[in-house]
Amino acid sequence: MRILLILLILISGPVFGQTVKVTSGEHDGFTRLVLDYGQKVDWKIGRSLDGYEMQLAGISRRYDLTNAFKLIGKSRLAVIWAAPDSGNLHI
Repeated sequence: MRILLILLILISGPVFGQTVKVTSGEHDGFTRLVLDYGQKVDWKIGRSLDGYEMQLAGISRRYDLTNAFKLIGKSRLAVIWAAPDSGNLHI
């Protein structure tokens, strides 16, 4: 019974260390970024020295930026990267 309870807790809990896929889209008048966390996350975004920085509450995540510029050019969004120390996303 204890093992079943432990398994249920592990399965129902958030997936830690997951990789977040970042995709984009170009629309009339705006550029869209989509970050698929697979669950609700607590985040905030604000100005940084080089643009904007998005911070997540709790653990840091790894970002898969492979497709971030697949559908958009760099004329609207110059760069997007994750800080290696904090995991915060910089735009």
